[in-house]
Amino acid sequence: MIDLDRLRRRTDTGIVALLWLGFGFVAARAFFGTEANVVVLLAGGLAVAGMTTLTWRLDPVGTTTRIVTGSAHAVLVALLVYAFAGSGLQIDMHMYFFAVLVVTAAWIDWRPIVAFAAVTAVHHLALDLVLPAAVFNGDATLARVFLHAGILVLEAGALIALVGVVANAFAAAGRNLDEAKAAGEEARRMGGEAESARSRELIAAEERRAVVEAEARVLERFVGDIGVGFARLAEGDLTVRLAEPAGCGYVPIRRSFNASVERLEDAIGSVVDAIGSIRTGLAEISTA
Repeated sequence: MIDLDRLRRRTDTGIVALLWLGFGFVAARAFFGTEANVVVLLAGGLAVAGMTTLTWRLDPVGTTTRIVTGSAHAVLVALLVYAFAGSGLQIDMHMYFFAVLVVTAAWIDWRPIVAFAAVTAVHHLALDLVLPAAVFNGDATLARVFLHAGILVLEAGALIALVGVVANAFAAAGRNLDEAKAAGEEARRMGGEAESARSRELIAAEERRAVVEAEARVLERFVGDIGVGFARLAEGDLTVRLAEPAGCGYVPIRRSFNASVERLEDAIGSVVDAIGSIRTGLAEISTA
């Protein structure tokens, strides 16, 4: 309903300004001459307009302000009708009731409409009995009062139905906007999660690549070391050993290579010793 409040803030000043315009009409009628009580017109109009303006300043679009402005407009129109007491235009001034009633619908709220209609109804019924001249110039019968009341009720009903449709439209738009915002937030959240997942996957892939590269370097170093070992072994160097540390996966191979070369060295040593013994034996035979 935030947009509805924004719309009301665009109309609240105009509604209050129209209230003071009505007071200006009453004051002008009092200034140019009237059969009505001037003190009632000016003091009543000023009090109603002033108190309503104060309420509006305290809470520009609140429910209380809306109801008070609806009632105040009805009172100002009633004073204007009273200001034309004794004039042939008094009956025509009743049309101002219907015109101002439409303005109260600008609040998009049924309450000021009902307040305006209620004050108008009380005004017509009460003054028709107490002071008919303040309402009608001439024949102030109940039939005329009920005729005006019927028209007023019909207009008020139509306006209430209209503002209900508009208010519902704003409410639906607000709900749709909230749902759209929620959907947007959910989409952004899911997008953030997807981006986080992609980031984690990239980090994991980078870690896997680093591990593979490290293993490749270890394998390359091991192949180089064992190649050097076999080359020295081929040259007859039985003292060669794979002393450089290798990856965990290649430790058994390194140990097997070293053990094999060591056994080979022992075997060759045994053969050399046997050959020496044979030579010694042959020498002793030759001497004998």
